[in-house]
Amino acid sequence: MKINKYIKETVKYSFRSNTLIKPFVKEIERLYCLSEKELHEECEAQFLKIFSKAISKSPFYKKLYAEHGISINDIKSISDISKLPVIDRKMVNQNPTQLLTVPKLFMSKSHTSGSTGVPLTVYNDYFSVLREQAYFYVFRKRRGFTYGDKLVSLRGDVKRDLFKLKVDISNILYLSCYQINSDTIKKYYDKLVSFAPVAIEGFPSVLYNICCLFKENGWKLSIPKCFTSSETLFDFERKMIEETLNTELFDHYGNTERTISLDECLDHRGYFSPPGYSINEFRDDCIITTSLINSSFPLIRYEVPDIISLNPKPSFADSELCIVKSIDGRIEDNIIAKDGSKHGIVYHLLEGVHKIKLAQFVQKEKGVIQINIVPDGVFSDIEKNKLLKNIDERIGLDNMECNIDIVDNSQIIYTARNKFRQIVSLI
Repeated sequence: MKINKYIKETVKYSFRSNTLIKPFVKEIERLYCLSEKELHEECEAQFLKIFSKAISKSPFYKKLYAEHGISINDIKSISDISKLPVIDRKMVNQNPTQLLTVPKLFMSKSHTSGSTGVPLTVYNDYFSVLREQAYFYVFRKRRGFTYGDKLVSLRGDVKRDLFKLKVDISNILYLSCYQINSDTIKKYYDKLVSFAPVAIEGFPSVLYNICCLFKENGWKLSIPKCFTSSETLFDFERKMIEETLNTELFDHYGNTERTISLDECLDHRGYFSPPGYSINEFRDDCIITTSLINSSFPLIRYEVPDIISLNPKPSFADSELCIVKSIDGRIEDNIIAKDGSKHGIVYHLLEGVHKIKLAQFVQKEKGVIQINIVPDGVFSDIEKNKLLKNIDERIGLDNMECNIDIVDNSQIIYTARNKFRQIVSLI
C-alpha cells in the first residue's frame, strides 16, 4: 500500500510540476501587476468567453437560459451577470455531465461533500488543474515558500495504517492525521526535528492538536512558514500554532468546485481574491461565485453556502485588495476516538460512498459516534460497508464505535442560523 501511495503522489506531482505550470505562473504574476481597470477588463473578457461557451455548448446551460429567456446577446459585460439565474449544488448534482462543454473523455472527475455534507461530482480539464496549482504556487512563493523546498503535510493524505510517507520528487513528507495522541506524539516531534521542513501545511484543528500535545511536553520547533485550509481557523488555534512552531501562518479558503479562492493577505489584515480566479457576489448567507479558470465545466453564479464577514473598508497593499475580514461559515467540531485522537475533517470517510443526500456525525461520548444518513435512494449494506471500511482505514473500528442510522431531514441538526454542520459534538 505504501509503494502504491508513493507512486500515486509521484505521478500526481509530475503532472503538476513547476515546469508544466510555468506558463500559468507567469500569467498569474502578470495579473497581479495590472491596475484595477485593466484587471476588470481581463476578467470581463474571460467571463464573456465562458458564458458564450456555456450557452452554446453545454446542454445544462442551453436549457436553463432558454427557460429564463436569455440569449447570447443579452450578456455583454460583467454588469449583466445579475440577469443570469443562480445555480446550486442540487441542480449540478442532478446530472453533472450536462454542464460539460467538451467531451467527458477529456475531463478528470473529483468528488466532494464539503461543509454541506452533500456528495457532489465535479469535472476539471487538465489546464484548470494546472491553473489551480499555479495559483497555489504564486500564493506561497509570495510568502517565502517555493515548491520543491522541504514541506510537511498533515491533510489526511495518508491513512491510519501509514504513519509517514516521504515523496522524493516533491520533497514532501506526509504524516498521518489519524495517529495523533499522547502516546504517539514523540514520533511526530522527532520526525519534524529530523526532517527540518521549511514549511508545514494542514487542517487547523490537526495542527492545533499537535501543538497542544507539544506544549504539554514542553517542546517547541522552528518552521518558518505554515499554511492552513479546509476549516475555519480560530484565533486561539493561530496563536497556539504560531507560538509552538515559531512560524508565520497563512490561511486559504477555497472549494473543490474551484469557483472561489480567498487567500490571507501578506500583512495578515484579512483575505483577498487572487486576480483572475473568479467573480464573487457576497451575500449575508452565502457567496454567489463564477469560476474564471474552468470553461470545460463552467459554474456560473454558483451558490456556495458559506458565510464570510466583509472588510468594511477594503484596502489595497502588496498588489492584494483586502475585501474579506474573516471566514465564519465552516465552523466544525471534532470527533474524538478512544485513543484521544481528534478528527475535524470527515469528508474522507465518505469517499466512494454513494446514495447519500446528507451525512452527519454526532458524538455524545468519547470513542462512540452516531452517523445519521439521509439517503438518496436505497442506502444498501454495500454502501454502509464502504463507509465502515473508510472509518476503519482512517480512524480504526477498534478505536471508534460506529452506529449508522437512516433518518429523514427532520432529524438532522442545524445551527441557529440554519447552517448544516457535518460534525456535531455534544460532549
